[in-house]
Amino acid sequence: MTSGMNRCCYKAVTFILVVLAAFWLTGCSTGSHLERNFVNSSPPPQRDMGVLVVPFQNLTVHPKAGVAVARLVATELYKEGLFSIQESPLLNTAQSVDNFPADEPVAMGRAAGADVVLTGSVTEFGYRYGFRKQPVVGISVRLIRTDGTILWAASASEVGSAYLGRDSATEAAQRLVMRLVQGLSQHMMEDKQ
Repeated sequence: MTSGMNRCCYKAVTFILVVLAAFWLTGCSTGSHLERNFVNSSPPPQRDMGVLVVPFQNLTVHPKAGVAVARLVATELYKEGLFSIQESPLLNTAQSVDNFPADEPVAMGRAAGADVVLTGSVTEFGYRYGFRKQPVVGISVRLIRTDGTILWAASASEVGSAYLGRDSATEAAQRLVMRLVQGLSQHMMEDKQ
């Protein structure tokens, strides 16, 4: 009888280990990240530039995602000390500003006396549902001189963790923004040397 019981326990432990391994292989990671960058070398972005940060275009169903991500980018730019930052009053308005015309940010930058304008779009901001919900964020960022020249462009997406240490969409967006701005900062430091 003990031999039959040992076999039963062995099968149960093996089954549990296989199930745990399957969970680990199917998504216990901290998420995934995809990124593409362009930094203009002629003329490159300069540290002393005055930058106007405007709300990003919101291409999602999440209300105010464009304003939220633009604020995250502005905060990270403040932290890195890359530019002289000026925030558009539209970042603090209660009105809907998510989808103004694409050429308007450059005109706003000129009117504000900024050298460049930071604009972009939010393509994803929410959760992907499957076995567990995973936060998903996608953004596209442009640093545009007021003459229309693009100095920096980046597109990135982040899928956060759905298992251990579950993320919110805002946490995934913050990590994504940190990586993008740190990448720009590193490129600007390399350019100076």
